[in-house]
Amino acid sequence: MRTSLGEGKVLLFLQRRRRLLLALLIFAAGFALRAYQFGRLPGGLNQDEASVGYDAWAILHTGIDRNGVRLPVHLIAWGSGQNALYAYLSMPFIALMGLNVYSVRMVNFLMGLLAIPLVFRILDRTAGRRPAFIGMALMAAVPWGIMASRWGLESNLFPTLFLLTFAVLLRGVDRPRLLPVFAALAALNLYAYGAAYLFIPVFCLAALVYIRRSAGTAWRYILISGGIFIAVALPVLLFVLTNLFHWGHISILGFTAPELPGVTRISTATASHSLLDSLGSFYKSVILQTDSTVENCVEGYGVLFPISLPFTFAGCAALFRMRRRDGRLFRLLSAWVFSGLLLFLFYAWTNVNRVNILYPALLMLTALGIDWLCGSRRRLGAVGACYLLLSAGFTSAYFGGYRQQADPAFFSTLGDAITLADERAADGQTVSVTPHINHPYIYALFYLKIPPDLYWKTCVIPDPDVQFQQVESFGRFVFNTDGLEEGRPGIYVLWNEEAAAYRKAGRLLGVFAYFSVLEIE
Repeated sequence: MRTSLGEGKVLLFLQRRRRLLLALLIFAAGFALRAYQFGRLPGGLNQDEASVGYDAWAILHTGIDRNGVRLPVHLIAWGSGQNALYAYLSMPFIALMGLNVYSVRMVNFLMGLLAIPLVFRILDRTAGRRPAFIGMALMAAVPWGIMASRWGLESNLFPTLFLLTFAVLLRGVDRPRLLPVFAALAALNLYAYGAAYLFIPVFCLAALVYIRRSAGTAWRYILISGGIFIAVALPVLLFVLTNLFHWGHISILGFTAPELPGVTRISTATASHSLLDSLGSFYKSVILQTDSTVENCVEGYGVLFPISLPFTFAGCAALFRMRRRDGRLFRLLSAWVFSGLLLFLFYAWTNVNRVNILYPALLMLTALGIDWLCGSRRRLGAVGACYLLLSAGFTSAYFGGYRQQADPAFFSTLGDAITLADERAADGQTVSVTPHINHPYIYALFYLKIPPDLYWKTCVIPDPDVQFQQVESFGRFVFNTDGLEEGRPGIYVLWNEEAAAYRKAGRLLGVFAYFSVLEIE
């Protein structure tokens, strides 16, 4: 009997070691796919990355953003607003590393890594070890998870933050003392992305019904959690109200809920549309898994790989079959999917960013579907081999030909050109930057680290009431190239194709991969 018991302990120990090794291997693969050439692919910066990064740097060092607002709970950015949580989370990295592409992308990089064990934890506690490993492997390897981790779009923070919120809620069903933590995290999601304004209240209402009726949670925990949710959400609620009723900037505990000068993104995103439009958006975002943008998709590989769709639908059936064995996952994951699908009715049109909260839920359903349909190891191995081939193909495409598409879209080498132009400009000399860039002024602010007060005191914005303000000039920078036609003296930052037509008119100071610096004397 002692020998049998000892052998059982050894077997259990070896099983745990194998599981730990497998988890570490999956995580290492996910880490490698996110870390390799991090900061260099995509090369350059998207305008939203530069915007949130510069405002984070400005608030960190001066307490105000580029629009002169002190500690905003929502950034004014282009005039129509930008979510602020990413900026505040980026500040420690900017303080340690300086303002650069690495510090601006670090939050999404780390959150993308965190999503891998979170998916495992959620499925392991509710569905079992095998679907947990399947979900973990998917999260490590799917195109959406990799691409969202490699650039600093602030809305890409939302899915992982909610994964953490969801994991705490699952734990809170058994340990009600954790429900206030869930409430605080749920409210914090409101600062991550505007889609949370609809998603979080709907999901929390469904969660409230479940934890009260099915889990029998005491009212005192629910009331305490509700109070914490309201307290954390109050600043963003004031932000929404002041932009609905035009109350002006509202100060609260040293922070500012700003009234936006331009047309808000929410009002344009939710413009009048039909049910047919919503169905079309669903078809494109979920069935076709694409939004045809360079930032979010590599052609042919989708968001979660096209092969996943049948397994996702099978996962819905598998989830329904689990309702009696574990009501937590069935009811709460169903609430997640339902709340996410409402966004298609809410938005006039969608892209991958706008409905990104739906993809972790679909990924977990896919894991459940694979586990259910692949009962034998042979079937699971065959499906795994298909995913491995797709992952290899995506990796080859992403780290290969994708760069030729991504670098121009992220304005690679623009920072080098702007920095050289600023260094070579004499006192009083104008630096003109091509307008054929999305908001070129933000790149001058970012790469040159212009103090925010110097910017907002000197900037010229012809039409401040539009959704995306166009800055005509600030300081010695002008964001048009009208002077080229007149042969006006100055320094010009141009796309290489533009510069080729004016090389005889001036002197080239520098030529980079995509941009040139030209001086006309």
